[in-house]
Amino acid sequence: MSSTTNVTASDTLINDNTIEEISRILELQDTEEKEQIINDVLKNGRQALVKYERILIPEIYSVEINKSIDDQSAVVQTLIQRTDLSELIKQHVYQRWKTACLNQPKIWEFIVKMKDENKEHFESVLQHTADYDSTYTKSSSILAVILQILFHGIDNESFTKTIFIDLWNSVTNKGIQGCKDFTQYISEDDLNEQLADCDSPLFLALRIYYYEQLSELFKQNKIPDTRNLYSLAADNVTKKGWLNGIESVKNKIPLVKYEALLKEIAPMIGSSVEVPELRSTSTPTSASNLATSTRDNTPLPNTTHLELITPIPTPNQPPIIGIWSDPHLASSTTTPFGNVTLDEKGKQRLYLKELRHDLATMTSCAEKTIMELLLHFEAELLEDSMFANNQGTVIPLFEKLQDQIKKQGWLSEKIQENLRDLNRHIQNHDVPLLMRSLRELLAKIRPLNIQEIQKLVEKARNAAELIRDKEVILLIGETGTGKSTTIQFLAGCKMKATKVEVEPGKFLEHITIDKSITSITNRGLKNVTTSARNKSETRYIAPVTIQLKDIFGSYETGEIILCDAPGFGDTAGPEVDIANSVGVVEAIKGCKSVKILALSSYKSLGDRGQGIQKLAHLLINMVHSIEDRLSAICYVFTKYPSNVDISALLFDIKRWKVDTDPLLQRDTVFVTVLTDMIEKTMDGAENIDPIRGDPKTIIKKFKKAQGIMFPNEVFKFSMSEETQACAANQVQRDNSSVRYALKYKDIDLVVYYLNKLKTLKHLLKHKTAQDAYEDALHF
Repeated sequence: MSSTTNVTASDTLINDNTIEEISRILELQDTEEKEQIINDVLKNGRQALVKYERILIPEIYSVEINKSIDDQSAVVQTLIQRTDLSELIKQHVYQRWKTACLNQPKIWEFIVKMKDENKEHFESVLQHTADYDSTYTKSSSILAVILQILFHGIDNESFTKTIFIDLWNSVTNKGIQGCKDFTQYISEDDLNEQLADCDSPLFLALRIYYYEQLSELFKQNKIPDTRNLYSLAADNVTKKGWLNGIESVKNKIPLVKYEALLKEIAPMIGSSVEVPELRSTSTPTSASNLATSTRDNTPLPNTTHLELITPIPTPNQPPIIGIWSDPHLASSTTTPFGNVTLDEKGKQRLYLKELRHDLATMTSCAEKTIMELLLHFEAELLEDSMFANNQGTVIPLFEKLQDQIKKQGWLSEKIQENLRDLNRHIQNHDVPLLMRSLRELLAKIRPLNIQEIQKLVEKARNAAELIRDKEVILLIGETGTGKSTTIQFLAGCKMKATKVEVEPGKFLEHITIDKSITSITNRGLKNVTTSARNKSETRYIAPVTIQLKDIFGSYETGEIILCDAPGFGDTAGPEVDIANSVGVVEAIKGCKSVKILALSSYKSLGDRGQGIQKLAHLLINMVHSIEDRLSAICYVFTKYPSNVDISALLFDIKRWKVDTDPLLQRDTVFVTVLTDMIEKTMDGAENIDPIRGDPKTIIKKFKKAQGIMFPNEVFKFSMSEETQACAANQVQRDNSSVRYALKYKDIDLVVYYLNKLKTLKHLLKHKTAQDAYEDALHF
């Protein structure tokens, strides 16, 4: 179906001066293709010049496009920023938007407002449109413009990963609710504001898109616009998406025409495709032969075959963007069947996409089959589909799982009990209990999610490059102390208190950025997220650079770099614990110097000061000889009532809890750190009030602190005993799995578990993993 929503060069009266200027800049005066080149550039962006390289003068071409050779000796062409032509096309694009909004004053008012409030992001959207037009956005409509402006978490790199097109597909299939699948790219306040108002810029732009689609569709099927039918349909489809929205007019048109409409809508929504099986053709006879390539850093051959239950999205369907790969993480956001909140749905969709991706890299085994069943039921809960309709899919998978567990040597008494529970829940059609049992079984079979660790370590290593040889401030505290909120506050964001619905009718208080006052231009803040729940949102180290002039005024120069790090040894799980010991240690050790901002929360204080003791031990376990480096530590306190004398409270903990407990008295390093806390708060503790407070006093305080030099010699990150036990369990299981796979001559599975052992060996750098890997090679 064609669409008239695109705002292209042909829709706007092109200024003669614009044509003349482009002709002058590119020196096209005597070129036969002059008109074609100018129209192409104005319609498809500056990238269109690549097609005319042989026509343009080389010196002129090189001003706009840089040519280089990559590692594979291929020619790479990149656009040069801020050229005269670029600025000219940007002016044309801006005028194009203005023309498109002549009859939409609210949308234009919003665009102008964003131009003034978030200049950096607006400039980025304008520049991207001038360079590429609809190449990465699927459309040049005013809807595409509004989506780019609102979803400022989608940067230029994300465009090349089709994230924006996924967003476009979602909202043009599911209506405005499709935005909720992409909550990580837009602030919560901005999203709620757009969803709550039928006169919001996003709703209006989306309605324009749907109205044009619907009116053409109705006219093709000879459905007249009686009783304001077109507008009614457009309103409902905008709110509910194609299928649910079009149902609103079912009783207003003949059934035969309604059915014809559905047939035409179906291809627009997309269809599923079959996933082929990919089998290894290699037939080695021993683990040693298979692992020849694993003795160095060469990866093992890819012998994966795919057995996904749910359909893979086609280009017409909105693929679900991933963020989590561990089912344990998703469990905290899963509510009973048919009772999943909208915010949780977005998080589950993120999890499902990553789960699909992980499955695609796995060989057929019990672990994979459990994850396939989890994917099946998570998707079912998300779409509220009827369980009975999928019984034919579940039973064969369950039978396959039982056979795999037996062949892999895992049929213990506890596993058998899990399988009996699963069978009972299948018979009873109890989806929530089914999923709980599947997670329990997966935790027993796969104690450690290696794929998740690899992702976290990679992200930490990327962050390490940003802070290499820099002076940084590392925030340390338990999950729930407000590290991420503190960073947002110190970065100058204006904060506000809100209530977040975590379950229908149940709300939690939450402090978040007030978008009506604060315009986020700091790119580092996009990786700093907060949650109303007392659970970690930070999975890897995230540096945020703050220009001091933005806090103190133009007279202050320089910058500070705050690092939001995941919790150490808390509820984040063994995957984060291992990633900390590998990735975070590399990042911190590469810095020039490190100061520490230690956070204590009133909520975790405890009746005997347990929270203070835990914070002290976090510092002790991280910094070698911490008693000699106390000058690098600043203490701040969060969520403490304003009438609490923090210094007196700390003194009370020492006098009545520590000094009267012989066991605590023997913990001399803890006593030293606690004494340092007391001394540094005697003249007033830094009790952070993110809403009414001023970040200047805290920044001044830790600016004066003396950073820890040569951090590579000072910082240490050791895994907790629980994590070490979990890792040892995983190593033992993978070693055993190689043996059983060889017994049944399952070569794909031998390769898969040898790869896992090799990865653990490199990650843990521990003798247990090394020995298990070498042992498996000699089976």
